[in-house]
Amino acid sequence: MIASYTKERLWDSEQATQNLKQIQQYQTKTTDFSKDLLKVAKNIQDDDTNASKELFKY
Repeated sequence: MIASYTKERLWDSEQATQNLKQIQQYQTKTTDFSKDLLKVAKNIQDDDTNASKELFKY
């Protein structure tokens, strides 16, 4: 009864490969998004610093 259940019959290597590719793409997109968020945060800080210098100039 158990003999018919082999790894080759239960495991889809093509699907596993596709899943790994999707995970890698998601990781890359997440990393890129994080880098973009850091750039935005840095720009906000820079603008805030410049605005405060202008605001408290006198």
